[in-house]
Amino acid sequence: MNTILGQASVIGTTEADVVSASIALPTAARVHALTSDSPEDTNTQVAQVETATVVGTITGDGNATVIVTSAGMTGSPKTVNVAVLTDDTPAEVAVKIQTALIADDDIGHETTGKFTVTVDEADVILTANAIAVNDTTLNIDINNGTCTGLTDSPTSTSTTAGSTASGAKIVRVKGLNSSYSPIEETVSLNGTTGVNTTNSYVFINEIEVISSVDNVGVISATAATDSTVTCTVPAGEGKSQQAYFMVPDDTFKYTLDSVYLNAINVTSTALTTVKIKTKAQGTAWITERIFKLNANGQILDKFVSMPLPARSAVKLTAVSSSGNTNVTGMMTIS
Repeated sequence: MNTILGQASVIGTTEADVVSASIALPTAARVHALTSDSPEDTNTQVAQVETATVVGTITGDGNATVIVTSAGMTGSPKTVNVAVLTDDTPAEVAVKIQTALIADDDIGHETTGKFTVTVDEADVILTANAIAVNDTTLNIDINNGTCTGLTDSPTSTSTTAGSTASGAKIVRVKGLNSSYSPIEETVSLNGTTGVNTTNSYVFINEIEVISSVDNVGVISATAATDSTVTCTVPAGEGKSQQAYFMVPDDTFKYTLDSVYLNAINVTSTALTTVKIKTKAQGTAWITERIFKLNANGQILDKFVSMPLPARSAVKLTAVSSSGNTNVTGMMTIS
């Protein structure tokens, strides 16, 4: 059994499909690229990187002072004194700072430290050992303590923001191949960067989030060849919302068993006309059933029992007599 849910938040006086976003029928089977309109919907995990640059050559022996601030680090902010000598260059001071930070149990110790400490010329670099959300408090302050010659550098640079994988990470895609046989696969998303499906689909009937976190953005399946969108998942819904279904080949018989309709319009006299339409291969859309709902109308589980031809499409459309209508439509197909 297939329960096909569609939502259309703004149906006006022009007939429109009951879908969450515009979709189109394909001309051939092709690979689809799955993307989200939110960069938060991504599998990407990034370790935070912070860089401080030593400026100035030591003109008088003493200690340089390094202050490391980081949320959740024991003793933060921690002050580390680094012994330096006259004529030490910025690169030499950076190496001495590296050594001192690695020796600190909380900052750079190889087993207990929060960071891996590296240097690149005069740059002192902290790379977080654990993947976590970006720590906006992270900072490396380098200044003269008892030594002289350094130019105070109180603020470091956030080289790479930390990021955990968030939003929808894995989705299940269900659709039809070029022979109109049902196929499915799982796809790992990469945010706004498209990830191609392994299979080629003539139409995608459903996308469902199967990872543990809701999708932050709208997930779209877009044909790689002609940019046709055949399926979308609205933000936060976890499953495609389109009262639109492509029937497989004639191996199995399919029937539209029932429909559920709901319409809400602020104009009390408005009527919303909802139609069941089918389209066989090579033919035009045909209206099969018509329902009329008042401004706050519902049709609950309307018995239809309509056979659906193989390789045909079935959808719900709606049009309002006035104003805009929020329409929800659901088809039960078995």
